[in-house]
Amino acid sequence: PSGAVVYPNPVSNAGTVQVRMNRSNGSNAASIDWLDMQGRTVLSQRLDGQPIPAPPIPGMYTVQLRNTSGTVFATDEVVVIRTAN
Repeated sequence: PSGAVVYPNPVSNAGTVQVRMNRSNGSNAASIDWLDMQGRTVLSQRLDGQPIPAPPIPGMYTVQLRNTSGTVFATDEVVVIRTAN
């Protein structure tokens, strides 16, 4: 599924992201899951209107947005880059 854009992309591993919904999908996101390239969930977060922290480990992630019933209704891919020290 598609239907949302997670931005900025790429994002710093110390940064936060926001979700822009495709108005035509009609779903409300309740949670966001970050999956690594092996399909393992590395981070799950409830969406409550606050900034969404990016995973601390740099890499490519698939983001899944779930509605209140737990159904995935949107996906996106996000690159997390290391913050320069």
